[in-house]
Amino acid sequence: LLRPHARIHGIHATTPTHLTPGSLDTTAAGMRAALLGLAATAQLYEPDITPQEPQRRFVVTKGCPSTLNATSQVRLFVAVPSAASYTQRRQWARVSWCHEARLLNIAVKFFVGANAEIDDLQYDDIVRVPSWDGQDNVTAKQLHSMRYFSSLCGDTVRDWPSVNHIKPTHYMRVEDDVYPFVSTIVDELTQKHIRAVPRPYNVEEPFLWALIIQGKPPYPAGSGFVLSADVVRAITQADAVVEWDTGAPAPEQTGKPSWGKGGWRHTPYNEGSWSTDDAFVGLLVAPFRVNKYDDRRFHEAPGAGAINGWPASANSIVVAGLREWLDFFLLSQQDFDGFNQRRGTPGLDHHADGTSSLMMEVNGVQHRIDFDSCAGMGEAAAAACRDFALDESTCASLTAHFRRACGAAEVHKGAVLSGRLDF
Repeated sequence: LLRPHARIHGIHATTPTHLTPGSLDTTAAGMRAALLGLAATAQLYEPDITPQEPQRRFVVTKGCPSTLNATSQVRLFVAVPSAASYTQRRQWARVSWCHEARLLNIAVKFFVGANAEIDDLQYDDIVRVPSWDGQDNVTAKQLHSMRYFSSLCGDTVRDWPSVNHIKPTHYMRVEDDVYPFVSTIVDELTQKHIRAVPRPYNVEEPFLWALIIQGKPPYPAGSGFVLSADVVRAITQADAVVEWDTGAPAPEQTGKPSWGKGGWRHTPYNEGSWSTDDAFVGLLVAPFRVNKYDDRRFHEAPGAGAINGWPASANSIVVAGLREWLDFFLLSQQDFDGFNQRRGTPGLDHHADGTSSLMMEVNGVQHRIDFDSCAGMGEAAAAACRDFALDESTCASLTAHFRRACGAAEVHKGAVLSGRLDF
């Protein structure tokens, strides 16, 4: 069974990918070798030893930038909560999207707990926050990054001295496994129009810009978000009077929930409970009259298992759920087709009428499946497994690929029907 290389949003490639019994190869060996050879030639590398690819290297000569330009209309500050042990992820950011951030005079800081040993302080882009380092304390890092931001604006805040600094106009939070397309973000902020918002509506301050989860209250998804400076300053001014509860270390023997990181919040009326850092941001923003711009271009990488997994494209705002340096490298080169092939969505294409199609080639004959939802896709996958006599492992891979494709198709159809920007 041969599936042609992905054709996504008009980008074509020359190398096909192959589905053979017992394996699903979503990255062509030739493309991979060429990319790794190019990276080695460019000498972007320092030792990055992994069992899979011990030959990779990259050189980090500078940390992420920290200087804003007073004459810029948009002065963006990017906060990146990071665990002390994730030195490698910070290096990937430094040699990829932080290069672009430097050209745009964007300030970037990693926020790490003060109690941990940090290997990469020499780059001068790490802020040590006065709290412990761990996934059950990300809410504290979130609030400390907001306090730090407000101190740059000259405000008196808890734990951080105010400084005489070029005041940022916008605050962005992404995690260290996220690739933000900072030039797109600055362009749309400068134009005062978010492309996911139908014309003639323009951006009105103050605002929250994110993929917004409709919880109680609504909150930004973990892939990233942008806030007007005044929203962050209002949050930290309230905190300067009465401290926000960011949580505390969980009691011993407390089982951590499967949905991940956040903080353990004690309350006077029960034994306490977990909350996520994303939901915490929703609580901080909720009391204020803030415009909320919901944008699915804040999305996860294909196959990341999230609620908004989507192929990367030139319209992406952020791509989250990255796993390796090669993910960062492909996005930094804007090789979206190669990235999407690598992450397992080859053959998927979207159309202006709201439908999608999945292309496969079997024994020299091309097959096309048209769909706009997941209805019937399970049966289609089962039929393909039966007709092509695929073994159990390969059938499971193909079924998962069909499921990712139809999920993306449903999002595409909804975007077309609502008049919002399509990828």
